[in-house]
Formats: sequence, structure tokens, C-alpha cells
Amino acid sequence: MAFWRSASFLLAATLETAFRFEHAVHLLCNWHTVPEQGSVVCDIAFTPSVSKRPHQKSHTLWIPSRRELDALSAHGQRLASLMADFVPLQDAGNDQLFDACFADRSLRFDRLRSEFGADDHTPVTTFYRMGSFVEACRNGPLVSSTRMVGRFAVTRFVALGWLRGHLPSDDFPTGIVVYRVHGTALPSAFPTHFTTFDRLVRWSREPNEGVPQQPDYVVPF
Repeated sequence: MAFWRSASFLLAATLETAFRFEHAVHLLCNWHTVPEQGSVVCDIAFTPSVSKRPHQKSHTLWIPSRRELDALSAHGQRLASLMADFVPLQDAGNDQLFDACFADRSLRFDRLRSEFGADDHTPVTTFYRMGSFVEACRNGPLVSSTRMVGRFAVTRFVALGWLRGHLPSDDFPTGIVVYRVHGTALPSAFPTHFTTFDRLVRWSREPNEGVPQQPDYVVPF
């Protein structure tokens, strides 16, 4: 399970660091899943590009091609190949650390606060850092290093709807879209034939039954 949680952490780091600044990609939720469900799953907030084509809606949805998914997978694989450690930062509630970690990630900050509960001012959790990326991990420890990740792939993007409170408007015509992203990974200690990993990739593209299909922060299109 520690490896699976680490793969989910790597997926979150991949998504937050792969896109251009204009898309303001931020993690909303790093869902707790198990290997038997076939995929690690993250929800992200994504600001679409403003269309420059006449008569085209500015909020035309982007759906990544297979080549773009491969590019995201390669980016994640590069992050893993840097052999960074998963460094635990805190094992107990600490408001100062919590605020510092998410000072420039307000959407994730608000989401974590809602998960911890309005009355829980000092959430008990562990923060992990991989390079410059920091995330809260409430469901147990991670492995010690990214070098334990052998194969990694970003496998599925699904647009769930608009982020609640950020629908398209005259002042903000693009709105913010919530995407659900799936991925999968294998430990470096278990080298496999590419056809075996391809089967795991296909499995990971299926809907994950362990994750709510319509989170409360999503407004359907």
C-alpha cells in the first residue's frame, strides 16, 4: 500500500508541474484507492485556454490525445528518475506548517480544510515533500524514494464539470474545469514485459468504483 500511495503522490506532482502557467492546474483531491481497484486517481482544477477562433466558445473542453497522455507519463517518469526522496515533514497537527505548505495553492487548501472539518484547526496528518512539491498524506506512509517506481503512466482524463463557485461568467469566461485523472505504476523491483504493463494501463482506464463519481465541488456541465 505504501507504494500505491506513493504512485498517487507522483501522479499529483506530475499534474501540478506538467502544464503551462496559464492553465493554473491545482490538485483538488488525491483519492485513497487500493491496487485492486486498478488505478490511482486525482481530481484537478484546470483553467481552459481562451479560444482565439471566431464563433468558438471560449470554454471548449480539452481532452488529451494519446500522444499527450504519453507526454504526461514521460514527465512523471522523469520526475521519478530524479531519484528524489519522499520526505516526511510533519506527523502531527501544525497550523503554521499547513498554512505554509498551501499558501499558494488556495483551492487545495480549502479542500483539505473541508476534509479535516471546520472545527479541526490543527489537522493531524503527515506532509510529504518530493523535490519542491508538497502534499498531505492522511492514509499512511509513503516509500522512501521515487527510485522505487519502475513504470508509471497517466492513463485517463475525464472532464467532470465546472468547479463549484468558478463557472464561466462575463468576468471569467473560461471558468475552471474539474478533471479526473487516472494513472498506474509498478515497482522497480518487479520488472515486467511491456505487454503486461499495457494490460495494467488498459485496466486503469476503467472507472474506479472506489471513488465518488460526482464530488461535492463539481457542478455538472
